[in-house]
Amino acid sequence: MGTSYLSITPWEIIISIATIFGFLFSINLFRQLKGNKRANRFLALFLFALAVLLFSNFVVITQIYKSCPQLIGTSFLIWYILPPSFYFYVKTGIKTDYKFAWYDLLHLLPFVFMLFKVAPFYFLPAESKLQWFEHYLITPKSLSLNAVFIVVYSFTYLAACMYLILNFEKNYKKGFANTSIEHIDGIKRLVLVYAIYQVLDLIGMSASFFSDQTAIGIMQFISVSLSIFIFVVSYTYLRQPEKLFQSKLVKAKYKTSKLSALDLSIYSQKLDSKMLEEKLYLDSEINLSGLAQKLNISPHTLSQVINQHYQMNFYEFINRYRVEEVKTQLMKAENKNMTIIAIAYDAGFNSKSSFHRIWKKFVGKSPTQFLKEKNTDKSQG
Repeated sequence: MGTSYLSITPWEIIISIATIFGFLFSINLFRQLKGNKRANRFLALFLFALAVLLFSNFVVITQIYKSCPQLIGTSFLIWYILPPSFYFYVKTGIKTDYKFAWYDLLHLLPFVFMLFKVAPFYFLPAESKLQWFEHYLITPKSLSLNAVFIVVYSFTYLAACMYLILNFEKNYKKGFANTSIEHIDGIKRLVLVYAIYQVLDLIGMSASFFSDQTAIGIMQFISVSLSIFIFVVSYTYLRQPEKLFQSKLVKAKYKTSKLSALDLSIYSQKLDSKMLEEKLYLDSEINLSGLAQKLNISPHTLSQVINQHYQMNFYEFINRYRVEEVKTQLMKAENKNMTIIAIAYDAGFNSKSSFHRIWKKFVGKSPTQFLKEKNTDKSQG
């Protein structure tokens, strides 16, 4: 006898709730205007795909597929959507100014290949789908090339996500300044939980190959771990939304601040004087707390001054001074034998890549092109 729809198990209740959460949260997140809209939408796509996967598993676990064979195969292509969508969520969440190029479409190749491969299945009559699936469920599983590819594919993208975070922290926390960015903690949490899910998924897949566990039993194990992931994301959104939407909530947290417009003006003048007179930005290890201490104000107050008066974050504020310092030093005759990167290091930058990225953001052209144009203007003048 199949599972009665009226005697649903606790595990099936958990999976069904997680599925509903996944669909509702992904739709709401896609429409979310707070914070980084591109990252929001990639996370929405990822969560929607997870919800589809959970729904597909729920249909099998509860044996609904027997009365609705058209639902069989709903999740066939999901495995080729999850890794790249999560990767681009992390990438656009960290690199908010990331510009997409044509080669980013190459991430879709596995999905497109599998779409053409499985497309004929979707056009089969319901009876044929049901017969195929019933046979699949009772057939002993063996390690296939496709299964190996999915594992390698998934963990490669997961490793890429971890690399993005480590590289970001190396450049921003060590190369630019030693301060934290709250929403990165949220991204790191999701990467960690996703990694745990991937490991559990691998364990479940391995069990289907090397044990006598039924396909439905393995599917239930994987679905519960997947449900936990969705619940963690939902919890983060409901209880700590700043972890996902920090850029908009930063301004909101100052609504109750007693800092007046006059205070902002006074502190900003004091800050500018301190930066210009002592050239504090030349210190590659400068951080928010250290700078606040030199001004005899709290880090929170300094952060508010930079955010509201200059419309920048701490990194942008410090690096704006460093870029201007490099400009000044490039135009000095005594520095004509120095390399551009050597001048950049003297200005407080800790790596060549970070210097070029920040320079391009503020100046809009390469240092070489900038120097060439300035020298041309000199000769013409």
